[in-house]
Amino acid sequence: MTPAERIRTARLAAGMTQAELAKAIGITTKWGQSVVAQYEMGSRPIPRKRLKDAARVLGLRLSDLI
Repeated sequence: MTPAERIRTARLAAGMTQAELAKAIGITTKWGQSVVAQYEMGSRPIPRKRLKDAARVLGLRLSDLI
């Protein structure tokens, strides 16, 4: 499973929308949901800081996502 797939799986398990995850990890632009969608599709590289933030928000270790 790729990091993109792991983020999607963990987000869904947490019951969060892409927009909610975007806001929780500090993506505050109006395109936050789109950015998370691109991360989850693997069409946009996920910065390490965003991975760390996502792990924290989703209650996981960074190593669970990579």
